[in-house]
This record gives sequence, C-alpha cells and structure tokens, in this order.
Amino acid sequence: VSSVSVTQRVDSSTPMGRMIVNILITFAQFEREIDGERIRDKIALSKKRGKYCGGPPVMGYRVEPENKLLKPVPDEADDIRAIFEKYLETTSLKEVARWARGAGIVKRGRTSLKGVRHGSLPFTPVALGKILRNPLYAGYVQHKDVRYEGEHEAIVPRTLWNEVQNLSLIHI
Repeated sequence: VSSVSVTQRVDSSTPMGRMIVNILITFAQFEREIDGERIRDKIALSKKRGKYCGGPPVMGYRVEPENKLLKPVPDEADDIRAIFEKYLETTSLKEVARWARGAGIVKRGRTSLKGVRHGSLPFTPVALGKILRNPLYAGYVQHKDVRYEGEHEAIVPRTLWNEVQNLSLIHI
C-alpha cells in the first residue's frame, strides 16, 4: 500500500517518502507514550492527595457532580457496615452471602445509556471479599501498594475495617 499526503508532500511509494512516514510514526508513538506517562503521573498525584479518580463509585457512595467528591449513600452505607460486622461475627464469606440474600441486601444496580437496568443481583462470596478488602470504605485511597488518607468520609470505622483485614478473607 502506498499513500500520498496532499498537505505534506509525502509519497510513500519512494524510499524518501517511506523514511518520512516512519519518522512521523515514530514521533506519533513517542507522543502517545508521553501522554500515557502524564496521565499516570496525574492519577498518582491525585490519589496521593486523597482524591477519588473517577470510574463508577463503589456501593455505599455516590459522586457529587460539582466537586467530584465521594459522598455516602445512607441506606447503602448501612448495608456495607452490616456486611463488615457480619463478616467479623461469622468469618465466612459464604455465611455473609447467605445472610445478605436473606436480608435482601443486593449489589447496586445501574441503568445503561439505553435505559436497560443491570445488576441488583445477590452478593457472591467473591464480591463480598472485594468489598471487605476495599480501603475506600475506611476513608483511604489506594494507588498500587500505597494507601493514602482520602478526602471522602469513611463508611466503616477504621477499627472495624482493621479487624476485618486482620482476619483471613480466604474462608469462602
């Protein structure tokens, strides 16, 4: 395949044109990599400052549109605290999943852009394990292996969160 650029007079059917195309491709790749580094650095700095960095908020929180802060959703926050307390009581993810199903506690649902409702499914032990390990609930923001003090309000008291972390979350 050969191409001819109207604006830059690059004809890829000639050796000189192919060299210019390769140089342009190399610079484009360089720019893409630099942009990626800048984005990664910005996310790391934001998390170091305790900021929530986007994505769908976890169950128990919503994002305030004006300042992008996580704010607790009272009913969901109560359910999250109850899940932590139940795990501390039973130390079994299967037992907590069974209890949550009986108590009517389900995953947060969402509505797609097309208006289709998804979610609101019962918790699985794996999903509960993810909730119990999530440092957001204790007021932290995590970046890679480092945990920072978050700007948001903790849903779960740190003492409770630490007790759960000290237990083995392997019991499924």
